[in-house]
Amino acid sequence: MSTRNLDLEVIEKALTSCPFGHPIFFRETLSSTQELAKELALSRAPEGALVLAECQSNGRGRLGRRWFSPERGGIYMSTILRPTIPLSDAQLLSLAAAVAVSEAMGKVYGLAVQVKWPNDILYDQKKLCGILGETTAVGERVIYSIIGVGVNVNILPNLLPDELREQATSLCDILGHEVCREELVAAITKEIYRWTKETLYEGKKEELLHEYERRCGTLGQEVVVESGQKALRGVAKAIGPDGALVVSTAEGDLSITAAAVYRLRTAKPI
Repeated sequence: MSTRNLDLEVIEKALTSCPFGHPIFFRETLSSTQELAKELALSRAPEGALVLAECQSNGRGRLGRRWFSPERGGIYMSTILRPTIPLSDAQLLSLAAAVAVSEAMGKVYGLAVQVKWPNDILYDQKKLCGILGETTAVGERVIYSIIGVGVNVNILPNLLPDELREQATSLCDILGHEVCREELVAAITKEIYRWTKETLYEGKKEELLHEYERRCGTLGQEVVVESGQKALRGVAKAIGPDGALVVSTAEGDLSITAAAVYRLRTAKPI
């Protein structure tokens, strides 16, 4: 793993012309960048404010899962958004973030990654990045949203916990060398701005959904969907207009908004 901290001056310089990424709130260690971002959002931090940490003691993923966050081993970032969209479209922010991260990795490293619905980033069927979107609203009015991104960057396979070694990968493992984290932080921030502010906020929802479906490796797969005590088998068919996964089952088409999704042939999370 890297022996040096993120260079904030490099990130700030790369984001000079981008409205997002200002200000940057950096901490050596946090329980979670999401939690600090929520506190800052409540304190009226501006849209686009960025929280970064070198280590998280309680990093979180979807459905309450833990995100492995070793010191200087990854990118742990949260961006504050103040969306001008209806609450019913809030899940689309996570889809926009998944497209943004995919686009950034393609531009910086030439990597063709896939999205696993709703917002994990996979390379060769192994998890490279997780995204967590959390929205606070009053009634139907969105107050703020926090988009958390965790990327496995300079973590060698032997340093991953045993339970993750068959399921996860990192950029340094894929590319064969240590990676400059500052470049990717800036690229992700620019793409989050593009796919939220310039696309979703501007009413270009169809453009976002088209781009997401193009990158989504879950579609066309036989899957098992687990929600509570219920498990259903079917084929992931499409992405609904609200970002839900449409699964064709023996009981008909179901629209899934929050559930664990597994590939049927492996019975492992995808």
